[in-house]
Amino acid sequence: MKKILAVILCAALALSMLACAAPGTAPADTGKQEEAAKPEDAGAEEAEAEPAGESDNPWADIMDYSDEATIVYTVFGNKPNAMDEILGLINEKLMKLINTKLEMNFISLADWTTKYPLALADDSIDMIYAASWNNYATNSGKGAFLELDEDFRKKYLPVTTEVMSPAAWKQASIDGKVYGVPRNQHDNNNYGAFIFRKDILEKTGYSEGIHNYDEFFDFVEKAAEVMDPSEGYAFYAFPSMPMVQPFEMLKDHAMTVYNNMTWFTDEELADDCSNLYYYYLTDSYKEYVLRMADWAKKGVWPSNAIDSSTHTEDQFTNGRSAFYQARYTEAGNIIKSIEEKGYEVEYWPIIDDKTYVRLTDYSGDMTAITSMSKQPERAAVVLDILRNDVEINMLCQGGIEGRHYILNDDGTRSAGPESDDYGWSAWAWSLRDMNHYPVEKLEPRVQAVLDELDKHVLPEDQWPFDGFVTNDEAYDTMSAELAVVKSIVTEYQYSFDLGVFGDETEAKYEQFCQELKDAGIDNLIAEWRKQAAEYIAK
Repeated sequence: MKKILAVILCAALALSMLACAAPGTAPADTGKQEEAAKPEDAGAEEAEAEPAGESDNPWADIMDYSDEATIVYTVFGNKPNAMDEILGLINEKLMKLINTKLEMNFISLADWTTKYPLALADDSIDMIYAASWNNYATNSGKGAFLELDEDFRKKYLPVTTEVMSPAAWKQASIDGKVYGVPRNQHDNNNYGAFIFRKDILEKTGYSEGIHNYDEFFDFVEKAAEVMDPSEGYAFYAFPSMPMVQPFEMLKDHAMTVYNNMTWFTDEELADDCSNLYYYYLTDSYKEYVLRMADWAKKGVWPSNAIDSSTHTEDQFTNGRSAFYQARYTEAGNIIKSIEEKGYEVEYWPIIDDKTYVRLTDYSGDMTAITSMSKQPERAAVVLDILRNDVEINMLCQGGIEGRHYILNDDGTRSAGPESDDYGWSAWAWSLRDMNHYPVEKLEPRVQAVLDELDKHVLPEDQWPFDGFVTNDEAYDTMSAELAVVKSIVTEYQYSFDLGVFGDETEAKYEQFCQELKDAGIDNLIAEWRKQAAEYIAK
């Protein structure tokens, strides 16, 4: 009943505020995507705060809003061209609701490794993007983020608390404590399907379909034989883009737990987690390494691939390769790009009946309140509004309906005529909520792949690792050993991916394994298995 009432409140709020959209075209972006979008840039008119206690404002009585405030929010992504206009509309309503403005900073994905640490040290920032993949656990442990205990969440994030999936809070927890607010949405964003050029399928005898990995591997090698290097290669391997997930792990039913610890779902998980394996030491990874060396020798990709500066996707959309591994979320645009150049393609899944996939973690995108924020309570209320006021959330996700996105009659969304100025969810990844998030209208071939992948989702009650994060300082030498292990993996990994060791590959792999053992990988594995077993037992 609480969830239903919360949704009704949000719907009523949205209906009462429909007059917020305004016409106009944003000025062209200068290209400096990481610059802040400040509320005054948009020229939004000042608006007085609504009187406390308004029935259509569930945030009115949470705290005193008599003093105007500005909350600074740092996100990942490129600043959209229309951001200043959209931020003006967001702030117009935020001022009416809680007498507060939002100021935004953008960190491009290309710059996050250098600029994110600087942002964490900036005491002017109130909220910041965080995720399991960008050291959320480590930064939480270092005190970068405010702990959001249950009482704090109930008071200052009331609607989020009511509608959030319990699994989301679990995935966001570190030793039982929550430091980030995850998105309330996840999807089947898995590998397991490939886009193939029809002309190469015909030349290799696979025009009727590729149904399993044996046929796929055979197709790749035959494509290398029939394609002239002047027109391209079967596949363009690319430095820093490991292919082990789409090429090997799905085939072998391997699922990553944490820190490259892997569970092969063909085996029932042991109580002591003794059959969690460090993937780089498995027969599955060795098979992948040897296959990549064989493919390099057979000319599946050019011999100078390690020096390539053109991404694999771009090589494919330019008609230079025979296939591309694509998740459904990106497949539509890739198919459109290559077909515009005159190539016909097929998009087929290649997974067997025993293959499991997992829906993406809620914790893949989060917002944290910084420990240095001088107004964390006000920041939390702003975050609750950005997530749950439907009109504001749709502005964050898509801009202005009819211009930047279109809502279709079936409840899906499509790109609008000005989508280049404000792409869908260009930065608001952590603000997604399944209760009002319209999914993209998919091209039929893409929808068919998604339907097939959905049949293979591992039931949640069979995945016991939600929220599990290893403690990498459990004993004195652990962090030092892990640092050495990571450096060894970095030294060898991309060479293995590209097959550059040639006939010496197997000897190099054995050397790689020995260096990992000398660095203490067995100690790390034993400790990680122990921690996983203790976590599951709790």
